[in-house]
Amino acid sequence: MHSTRKAGFAITVPSSVKVYNKGKAKVTPTVKKAAGLHRDVVAVTANVYSGKHRVAHGRSVKVRAGTYSEATTVRYRAYRLLTKYKTVTKQQYHIGPTPSDTPCTVTAINDADWTNSPTDGQGFPTAATCTTPQDPKNAYLTSEDDFFTDTFYTPDGTELDTNDLGTSTVGEVLITDDVSFPDWTTTVTKQVPYTVKQYTRYGSFVTKKQRLHVIDAGYRYTFGGVGDENGTDFYTRYFAVPRHWTLNYTYNCANTDIDWGNWIVDVQRKGAAPYTDTNVANELSAKETRAVRMTGAGTIRLHVYTECVWAITAHWK
Repeated sequence: MHSTRKAGFAITVPSSVKVYNKGKAKVTPTVKKAAGLHRDVVAVTANVYSGKHRVAHGRSVKVRAGTYSEATTVRYRAYRLLTKYKTVTKQQYHIGPTPSDTPCTVTAINDADWTNSPTDGQGFPTAATCTTPQDPKNAYLTSEDDFFTDTFYTPDGTELDTNDLGTSTVGEVLITDDVSFPDWTTTVTKQVPYTVKQYTRYGSFVTKKQRLHVIDAGYRYTFGGVGDENGTDFYTRYFAVPRHWTLNYTYNCANTDIDWGNWIVDVQRKGAAPYTDTNVANELSAKETRAVRMTGAGTIRLHVYTECVWAITAHWK
């Protein structure tokens, strides 16, 4: 691998790539920026040269076997970070308390038919306003029934019966433990900071040319599959092989209930009778990986019988 550091970026390009079946190798530069770098990559272009002539360019390029040179063009945008603020509003629900020693100020009384003195300013309470530091809202008693069912005290702690309450006056403070305050919500608004990018300018650079070898690795055909618990027959497509070639296979039967299975591989020649098939493997095992040297040119296909997960590669120079 070739690695170049420039303008805060690290650019990596393979120095050699293998290509099979007379195809083309794919070359893609990778670009990583240094931590804290205030630049974003806009475009990356691989430029492949044969001598002085550029033969391919793009984000990814495909080239046949040969010796080349490659230079990568990187275009970027510089930026600076700005802090902005947004308004966030949040509501919170509160359950009203029932606190002890709640003071309630009498706001209305029934001044008739209680002390037989309708105008003496005394009577049984019919309404009161209660307050507590635990709740921003007031609690209101609005019925004589509230004063009959709840227990009240004087500020010094003396319990009041109904007769005592019958001589209450407007503005008098009564103490009780039985008042429940209403639920309420609060709204909190705050400024929350966030960061945005402000782009300032564009920039670009080109790395130095580096040698790129695309190696002709010969021919390779790869096949694979997953058998079921009853065993599965697989047949590859036909392909031509030379006189000498290699067959690599691997299988693993961990997918089966008993963790082992059959592994049978036959080479079938196109147009030949089935009894002429060449058996490559006939195993009963949990897993295996093996390379087998084969001889005999022609057009063939592979027959696989197995319950396992498998892969086969045929290759030659």
